[in-house]
Amino acid sequence: MPFLQELGVLNPDAAGVVLRIPFRDTSNNDVGAQTVRRMVESDDAATWRVLWEPSGKRLPYGLWRMRDAKDMGFICVVRHPWEAQTLWLHGIPAVAIANVDCWAETWGDHLNFLPNVFLVMPAGQSLDEFSPWLASTANKERVRVVFLDGADDVNAMYQQAPAKFKEVFERLLGFGAQKAEAAPVA
Repeated sequence: MPFLQELGVLNPDAAGVVLRIPFRDTSNNDVGAQTVRRMVESDDAATWRVLWEPSGKRLPYGLWRMRDAKDMGFICVVRHPWEAQTLWLHGIPAVAIANVDCWAETWGDHLNFLPNVFLVMPAGQSLDEFSPWLASTANKERVRVVFLDGADDVNAMYQQAPAKFKEVFERLLGFGAQKAEAAPVA
């Protein structure tokens, strides 16, 4: 939990809020947050709902950590902030696009200096969800799609083999001894 506290993630436990995940700009200024709420549907099942704070400015999650990506020459684009947090914990640069439907063309400017951009997707996931982003970004010649084999997201992959997570994930990106092929975006 200390790592999440360093990131500013709070567990306020008020009004059904389980987590508050702050979003920061490239200068590390708070610009808004997402809250994760547990929505109870019945005695046996519950769903989770992710909401933006009404006053929040929507940005990719992790912009304040872009220096890491610049230093390493690549970034992983994931769907959820908690996936980015898992990658950061293992020294892998990432940014989360919490809602690709609200992609702003200027967000692509944050990726311009990177020679490699990996779009991390669950195996078999359609790229339709990311089509607006892929069509609008000037970086698509550097974007590679990496499918997670047998996992719905980065965290599920981590839970399958925590001790080997970094090694397996880097192999997916092509950084391991056995280079995996990432599919280029057409």
